[in-house]
Amino acid sequence: MKRSKQILLLSLLMIVTTQAVADLIFSAPPRGTEAKERAIYEPLASAMSEWLGTKVVYEYPRDFMTYSVHMRKGYYDILFDGPHFASWRVANINHQYLANLPDKLVFLVVTPASNSNITNTDSLVANKVCVQPPPYLGTLILMSQYNDPAREPIMQISTGEANVYKALKLKSCVAAILLDRTFYKLNEAERSKYKIIYSSRPVPNNVLTAGPKVSAEQRLILIKNLTDQKTAVVAKPIFASFSNNATSFEASDPQKFQGLDLLLKEFSYGW
Repeated sequence: MKRSKQILLLSLLMIVTTQAVADLIFSAPPRGTEAKERAIYEPLASAMSEWLGTKVVYEYPRDFMTYSVHMRKGYYDILFDGPHFASWRVANINHQYLANLPDKLVFLVVTPASNSNITNTDSLVANKVCVQPPPYLGTLILMSQYNDPAREPIMQISTGEANVYKALKLKSCVAAILLDRTFYKLNEAERSKYKIIYSSRPVPNNVLTAGPKVSAEQRLILIKNLTDQKTAVVAKPIFASFSNNATSFEASDPQKFQGLDLLLKEFSYGW
């Protein structure tokens, strides 16, 4: 109990300290080490500070639980993450869309080409499917294909697409869900070992949203700079990590995000 109180006090101190040096806090899900994530996001945070004339500080969440709790409580002012999280924030905590990566997200369910028993999503019922842990978007999209909890696949959880694909190769599951760009990066010989049994409808790629502390004027400044190739060049590490060939963001169309928050509410605990 004493240890828990110490951790809580330390967390509160970190929040107060960050707020003391930042006017706006920018964050994203922690997908890698702190050093790696800072290399991806701090250049954009610095650029946003210059564009707005307001201090924007990137904060690294130590884990996804921290990120999701802080996000839902409205602690972060500017966020970059998946379209379903953004849709949830707009619907629930007064965030506004800024700009998203221009290419779409499409998820594929693939299975060994030799597996004649697996031909569609219905044939996955009661079988193990390699997925990333919810609330990963691809996993939620797959689970949304099933209306009866008693008739759905068994999730074989791995963290990161590389590990999902590795588990499929090791036959830990009969199928796996992967981003189309991940699958098509495989060489032709490797791809020929698998068949695609499901392809999701395209949805917007990762997106930036801004909370109520970011004024309408500031949002316009951010959108202008994020969608201009000359100024958006500072986000090159983000483009390299999450896009095929983006050189800038595109202004977000709210209509394209509608309903994605329901994936979280219906298929991921706590949302």
